[in-house]
Amino acid sequence: MATGAAARRYAQAVFEIAAERSELDKWREELAEIARVLGDPEVHAALESPRAPFVAKQELLRSALPGLSPLALNLAYLLVKASRLAIVDQLVETYGKLTDAYQGIVHADVVSAVLLGDEDRRDVSEWLQKMSGKKVVLETRTDPSIIGGLVVRVGDRVIDASVRTRLERLKRNLMRAG
Repeated sequence: MATGAAARRYAQAVFEIAAERSELDKWREELAEIARVLGDPEVHAALESPRAPFVAKQELLRSALPGLSPLALNLAYLLVKASRLAIVDQLVETYGKLTDAYQGIVHADVVSAVLLGDEDRRDVSEWLQKMSGKKVVLETRTDPSIIGGLVVRVGDRVIDASVRTRLERLKRNLMRAG
């Protein structure tokens, strides 16, 4: 849990810098690049090595992250110096959520029994945008066990319009009536 709190603190600090400078998307890209490089097993091992001097680690980061802004490179240095490489993925995810919320974007996880076509995806997206008043990014997957319909999760809200749930509800009602 301590890593989650640390990731949130770092993400919040980065978000505030990015928002102040109107560089939200630039930072999203740079954080993704930092995560990609730090996720490389060889790079990760070299940066975690207690025998390697920090100057060598800085040089490794400079060469592995060419074109990164000085502030983003400083963040990478800070993460290495503070032994916080384990929080990088959480930091990136939390930063993305903060940025999306700031930009009025919500993510919807849509489960359907069959693969949704482009028109169906568009219809579901428009329906959710009307409901939420925000831009919706759909993430779809299939689960044949729901039989038909959809199960939609937007944040903490779940809309279960699946045939499976309707059948279970009908079954419960019939059992109570009988």
